[in-house]
Formats: sequence, C-alpha cells, structure tokens
Amino acid sequence: MAYRLVYYFTDLPTEIADIIDKDIQKYDAYMSTSQVLGFRTTKKVRNSDNTWIDETSWITGFLWHYIEKGNRENFLYDLTNIDGTNIQYTRYSKGQFYKTHVDETIQSHFKPIINIPMSNHTTLGAKIGDTITVGDRGQMMQPRIDNFVNTSTESVRKLSFVYQLTDSDEYEGGNLVFYDDNGNKSIAPRIRGSIILFDSRTKHEVTEVTKGVRKSLVGWVNGPRWR
Repeated sequence: MAYRLVYYFTDLPTEIADIIDKDIQKYDAYMSTSQVLGFRTTKKVRNSDNTWIDETSWITGFLWHYIEKGNRENFLYDLTNIDGTNIQYTRYSKGQFYKTHVDETIQSHFKPIINIPMSNHTTLGAKIGDTITVGDRGQMMQPRIDNFVNTSTESVRKLSFVYQLTDSDEYEGGNLVFYDDNGNKSIAPRIRGSIILFDSRTKHEVTEVTKGVRKSLVGWVNGPRWR
C-alpha cells in the first residue's frame, strides 16, 4: 500500500538555497491575488498571492528529479508532464491562508455527452423527460467522436508537489496540513529546501500565517485519466 504523501529533506547547502531564492526574486514584481480553479478570486477560501514560472526554468529540472524519485519509490503513477507547463510561486503573508481543498476531482474531468432518454437515465442538472443530445441526425456522430477523443487523450492531475522556500523560523502559522479519509491530519516539514509530494486527490490546507511570510513553489504533474 502506497503512502498518500512523501517528502525529502534535500539538505541543500545554504549557498544553493540562496541562489534559488535570489533567482526567484525577479518574479516578485509579477505577483497577483491567487485564484481558485484558475479564474475565481475567493478570499474566503484562498487568500494568497502568486505568479508563474515556466517549466523551462532550471529550477523545474531540479524539482523533477525528486518527482521521479518519489513516483518510482512510492506512487508508481503513469506521469507525462507538468500541468500547464509552469509551476506556481506562492506567497502567504500575515493573515493569509488556503482552506481545505483538493487539487484534482472527478468533477473537473471531461463530461461525456450521453444520448439516452431521461425516463431511463438521470443526469445531474437534467429533468425527467429531457433527452441529452446534440443537433439533428446529421450531427449525431459528433458527440460520439468528441467522447472518444476526450476520454482517450484527457490528462488529469495525479501528483502535486511543494518546495519549501522559507525556513520555519521565518514565519509562524502557515502549516501545510494533510487529511486522510478518516480526518486524521499530518503536517508537512517546514524546513527550507524540503520537497513534499502527494496524491492530488488528497485533502490539504495552508493554515493562516500569523507572523512573517511563507514562500513556496507549487506544481502538479499530469498523466492519463484514471482507469
């Protein structure tokens, strides 16, 4: 049985960690209010700031080593690429947080078009007597084609990762907390340079920062839809 999350203490020399910090500082000017699902600003759920770093950055290559290591040693998932071809540089200042959430859910997957009378089949949001269909008889093959293409090629988030940029004595609060199916919680390491990998379907949160600033690099790794 695999673990939901694994983490590595990279033991980076201080000089190397400083180089990462210095290189990332150039992105500070591009910080903006974080969004939920990429398009909604909801500070009651997520209150933080972030910007994006292209996956071609040398930092992504450094992180990828640990992603492959963690996947090989624990998850054994079919992985293909960094989600969105970039990683997120995130900042939590005093009073900021991200409430309990998951990075991937079946609700975000492709929803097939089902051409079945509603008297025999119900679908969320449809009414009895409705028929889920698209166009006239000449268009009836298109939904089937769309279904086949999307279900055959769809990519979903499978692994999430976090790289800790700040050390524990630089801020208070701001814990990265994980929850299992029974509600038991575990707190991720706060040591600068540590890397945390976890199944993207795992519930987690960042508690409110009460002092200082917490910075991290966050990203997701995709793979073919679960079967």
